[in-house]
Amino acid sequence: MLLNAKCLAPTFFIRGSNVSISGGSMKLIKARVRNFRSAEDTGWFEVGQLTCLVGKNEAGKTAVLSALHGINSFSDFRYDKIRDYPRRHLVRYEDRHGESDARVAATVWKLSAAEKKKVESTLGEGCLKSDEVEVESEFGSKMNFWSINIDDSKVAKHLLAKHSVKGAELTKFGKISFTQLSEEIGNTTDASDALKAVKAEIDSFRKGRAVIKAIDLLQVPKFFYTSHYDRMAGEISVSKLQDDKKHSRPIQPADQIFLDFLEYAGTSIEELQASTRLEELKAKCQGASNDITDEIFEFWSQNDALAVNIEFAQGLRDDPRHSIRERSQKFALTTPIIKLTFHFLKGAQALYGSSLSWRNSSKCVRKRREQ
Repeated sequence: MLLNAKCLAPTFFIRGSNVSISGGSMKLIKARVRNFRSAEDTGWFEVGQLTCLVGKNEAGKTAVLSALHGINSFSDFRYDKIRDYPRRHLVRYEDRHGESDARVAATVWKLSAAEKKKVESTLGEGCLKSDEVEVESEFGSKMNFWSINIDDSKVAKHLLAKHSVKGAELTKFGKISFTQLSEEIGNTTDASDALKAVKAEIDSFRKGRAVIKAIDLLQVPKFFYTSHYDRMAGEISVSKLQDDKKHSRPIQPADQIFLDFLEYAGTSIEELQASTRLEELKAKCQGASNDITDEIFEFWSQNDALAVNIEFAQGLRDDPRHSIRERSQKFALTTPIIKLTFHFLKGAQALYGSSLSWRNSSKCVRKRREQ
């Protein structure tokens, strides 16, 4: 049986840094996908620090990730009913969903301590009945549907205390529900400035509702989804990379991988080139080699004979660019490699391939496979 896996991690890799959604922002803990391509209804499933979806080809793994991606995409991805709704049910779409659009991805998020503090500082301590919120997407809408349990009575109590409503006014309006509070204050001809301040704050909430104010204070983290491996080109011009960085020009993904590779090793082109002693340069390269090897094999144990070795060497006159080559100890030769495939997941780089080298007029970086 042929199986493969795709992963969902609550950590987004964004060019050169890791942005975790479990620190200052809410954390995805549960999800369900319906009415999306081959995923007609996955049922609820839990999402941990790293969640892998395993199944046959065409089982719906990509559909699940794409559906979740559409909740708040890092790119311009949008649901498309014709493209994404299960084709066998498309002609009965209106019969199945009536005048409403079909829901797609339902998610449950756990609020961070910082988010809870942000909501309660505006709406009052204890106003959140739960630290979990639900966010659901649908076809035909760019807006998501939220479900947050807010205790309106505590919001009303908080606002009355915040604006120092006292005496008979506090006794009277303390018994009025939050949904009626603004209207009742507006109907009071001799309302104090404190009561007017309460009304003004309630009216500042979108649609005058505390739950919508809570939604406006929160933000669903963006989903970064890639369905392919990033590839590093077979030839890389270090001088061009340096010039692009210097003049803030966009760097091609194929070239960016090379820079990320060095950064992952804790170094950079500039740092290595700044070395003034051969022994210092060798020590930096050896340290980077060991770090990369250890990190790769923490996540990829498919071949423990693979090792990474970075070296510097002076290129010859006609070496205008870095070239990537495969070294075979068995046949004692090197051959050009057209492309090297990398997969970045949770800030780690899973490296596939064999012995490789990068070189140009200023340096050579070599990866060697022990066979």
